[in-house]
Amino acid sequence: MNPRPQTKVVYDLTILAEDGGEIKKSFTVSYDSEIYDDDKESTDLIFINMRMADLKEIYGNNILLLTFDISREEHKLH
Repeated sequence: MNPRPQTKVVYDLTILAEDGGEIKKSFTVSYDSEIYDDDKESTDLIFINMRMADLKEIYGNNILLLTFDISREEHKLH
């Protein structure tokens, strides 16, 4: 059985908190490369929106996503 290629994606989010301070959060996810590469932009947006919904439960509904950075690295599982 050949290992399937995986894409490791790191999402770095900078969020404006209700009090005006900045919150930095980083999330790392591995996706099957063949599936992820078909529509990476939509997948990334869905992931970020889901994390923002989670963060609103923690920090309140008035947080705002200021910036995000996405880095990708392909690797094979052994």
